[in-house]
Amino acid sequence: MDHEVLIQKLKKIAPGTSIRVAIDNIISADIGALIVFVDDIERCMDIIQPGFEIQCLFDPNKLFELAKMDGAIIISEDISRILYANVQLTPDPTIQTSQTGMRHRAAERFAKQKSMLVIAISKRRKEMSIFYDDIHYTLLSVEAVLSRLTQTMFTLEKYKSAFLDGIEEIDMLDKTESLTLYDVVETIQKGFVILTVSKELEISLAQIGKEGAHSIMQLNEINFGVRDELKEIMLDYSKTLPLIENIEEILDNSDNFIERGSVNKLNFSKLLGYEVHNASDLFDTTVQAKGIRFIKRIPRIPLNVAYKVGLKFGSFKNLIKANYNEIKEVEGIGDIRASMISNKINSYLRESR
Repeated sequence: MDHEVLIQKLKKIAPGTSIRVAIDNIISADIGALIVFVDDIERCMDIIQPGFEIQCLFDPNKLFELAKMDGAIIISEDISRILYANVQLTPDPTIQTSQTGMRHRAAERFAKQKSMLVIAISKRRKEMSIFYDDIHYTLLSVEAVLSRLTQTMFTLEKYKSAFLDGIEEIDMLDKTESLTLYDVVETIQKGFVILTVSKELEISLAQIGKEGAHSIMQLNEINFGVRDELKEIMLDYSKTLPLIENIEEILDNSDNFIERGSVNKLNFSKLLGYEVHNASDLFDTTVQAKGIRFIKRIPRIPLNVAYKVGLKFGSFKNLIKANYNEIKEVEGIGDIRASMISNKINSYLRESR
């Protein structure tokens, strides 16, 4: 399922929009309906049998009244006009569908064949499903979504707290040279769960529109800093330094690494470049930072510069032995940044004595 596409389609019909007014009225009236959004009517004339040509400006009340007739209603993709009503959809019957009812089967096949958004409203179940390409999503009521949001936000806040605690533990164990691969992956796991669950919540928030304003602020607060911290940890503790772009792609697809709410630690360790075969290997493998997070914590030094420092020196131990001139050799570091990094190293060394 394309995450961004689904969110875009859900926002189009979220509470507060004019078409949602009509949809809610249709559901309340136990009518049922099939609504097709078209960008170019000529693209679908080969698989529809037009009933009545309407060609009027969109109005929720008009859509509601037209839904009382059989057949589908066709409206413009920008929801500015109602084009046809009482339309018979005749998509390719060989297109595979997982639906049972005739209305929903036609909706899914039409959406797959023409890559257009179709809404099917069930009269019996009083629910709305959307179809677009291979996307199928059944919407819950606003009340049900808000209830689920409250519970999930509470869980996310606990994960965020555990994630921050894990970062503190990584820093402490690294200083004593007792940090294991398990400690690193355990913390990364919590961050990945936050990213994955947040993506799921974005879908819930998109379908309730303005009703989710408070939850959006809450979710933004929970997510603040998580992605950046994950990038820095993964770069700092990978066995061989990967490209920043590769880390970005991994984080974009964080849900691929989640299995029943957790990260497969062995597979993820291999992703970081470590050859591990069982859980014991995770505990037996000690790791040390490259100094990327150490540099990144200096104000006004971006991640790409910290990355180049890690690439040059290879380890935190080598970094704290570097002098001003060696640091200045790194691409993107001039006099000011070299001085800032040198001062940071000197401060660290004094505190460590």
